[in-house]
Amino acid sequence: MRRLGPLACFLVVVSAILFAQTSEHQRTAVTGKNDLRCTISCSSLLYTITTDAGPSLETESGLGIDLIIEEKFGVSASMPFIVITRLKKDEINKFLFALGDPAVSINATGRIGDWQVSVKFAYTYPFGIWNSYQAKEYMIMSGSGYHRIEGIVSALRYMDPLAAGFSLSLEHCFGKPYRLGVGTIPFSVGLGVFATEALNSVAALSGSLHQHYSSAPQINGIPEQSSGAYSLSVSASLLINRNQRSISIGLSKSLSDLSSPAAFTIEAALTFKRGD
Repeated sequence: MRRLGPLACFLVVVSAILFAQTSEHQRTAVTGKNDLRCTISCSSLLYTITTDAGPSLETESGLGIDLIIEEKFGVSASMPFIVITRLKKDEINKFLFALGDPAVSINATGRIGDWQVSVKFAYTYPFGIWNSYQAKEYMIMSGSGYHRIEGIVSALRYMDPLAAGFSLSLEHCFGKPYRLGVGTIPFSVGLGVFATEALNSVAALSGSLHQHYSSAPQINGIPEQSSGAYSLSVSASLLINRNQRSISIGLSKSLSDLSSPAAFTIEAALTFKRGD
């Protein structure tokens, strides 16, 4: 699987570039030049799992806000949360809720030839429940316990009616408190490719393939495991965008863990613009 992952990403990028054709209709992905753009969004990922407590429906959601100045500089913040619904009829605690790890980021966007290139720096604070004792008490886990810093470089090319691109991320996790020391994950690297095909001026189909590798967690510089962890996932969605309102509905699935359930994804966003 490790050999097939990079090859699959390469083929998706090449196919997106070679088979893109022009069209006269408006692309849903194209943005105008605005002095200020503010987007408020809510996203959810839903899936069912079965544990010792029985079957349950889990929802990993998040609220986000993005401020973009002149389509070049931006600031964003997000607050994730998890809701678990127990499906057993005699379950006492049918609904569980917990906040996750909030994140803030800054980004800058420019052009290199035909590509729109963005650079993003993000910080995530460990606010959610991660400690095993707390997770057992509240019967829910919503955080990682790590302070996280991440840098992301992404590139996007518009080839009407197709918009395709890729992203590369590097992350460092640190400061997770243990009784015997402090935990870190020295580095994590992610590579993703994505494409959006406009069906008309309102609807578009979007797909992505993402692979991620994390080095082994460490406590006081000593690895807890002999090797790191690799994952590969795919997602597809339908995007409806009209009157500065958009909704995305789709599915995502892990390809490196085929036993894991597929997840239903939905995201709604409202955008305010000035200086269009």
